[in-house]
Amino acid sequence: MTAIVGVLNKHAVAVAADSAATINGTLGRKVLNQANKIITISKYHPIAVMIYSSSSFLGTPWDVIVKLYRDNLKEKDFNSVSDYISDFIKFLSDNSFFCSEGFQRKVLRMHIFRLYQDIERKAIAIIGGEVTDSNKPYLFKTIKDELSSLKEKLDKSEPCEGLKSYTFEKFEKYSIDILDELYNYIVNHTGASPELYEHAKQTAFSFLKSSFNLLGYTGLVFVGYGKFDIFPSLKSINVSTAFDGFLKYSYDKQSEAVISENNMAAICPFAQTDVMETILTGIDPSVKHFVSDLFF
Repeated sequence: MTAIVGVLNKHAVAVAADSAATINGTLGRKVLNQANKIITISKYHPIAVMIYSSSSFLGTPWDVIVKLYRDNLKEKDFNSVSDYISDFIKFLSDNSFFCSEGFQRKVLRMHIFRLYQDIERKAIAIIGGEVTDSNKPYLFKTIKDELSSLKEKLDKSEPCEGLKSYTFEKFEKYSIDILDELYNYIVNHTGASPELYEHAKQTAFSFLKSSFNLLGYTGLVFVGYGKFDIFPSLKSINVSTAFDGFLKYSYDKQSEAVISENNMAAICPFAQTDVMETILTGIDPSVKHFVSDLFF
């Protein structure tokens, strides 16, 4: 179980978290029963970060990264919580995201191949679960249709904040070795046409530019006061991966809370929110959905 919560009003902020944490790696996931998921960003100013979902970023634990940022920040402060987030993202970039270029490429390869092979498995299930020489053309057409449908949805979705300026040309140049592997798999191994490879490549780029994640992400919830803030605020970002000097992250705008004269208090649960929603609304979310489906 993973759950964190922030409670804000005009007087103060209170935060809480459980101790379970998930570490995502190239070999799978591991759950730790004891982890520090609330860390102060500054020793001198009232600002902290809460961590949920994956507790590591490209192999480096988030608590290590945040503590290094705190040491780097020293007595420096910023005008708002949003400014702290911007500076933290810059800190990640300035330190090469705390991992080697080779590991970044390895994770990028995992994203690209996982995307295509998930669609491939779905297409195989659609055609009956068995691939033969006679149904291969139908399989490849199904994969192409699934890729086109996914790309259309991705292109209509909100792009991730960190990759808005990233171009397809940069992606092709940086990922040339990975894309060569993908070509060999699609064309030489499965016998599909180069046209299907082009569809897969375009869809992979659209996926990377989007806010969707396949291999997990970390939610970083920044909460506290900026230098000129009278009341506290809470803002969250979802961080997935990094490559080619860019960070794949997006703002979780639906979860942010800013205390003001029009918003005097807020309770903000994250991750597994069912228990908190039951307490706040008086009904378990699953029961609520069941009743809604039953009568509406």
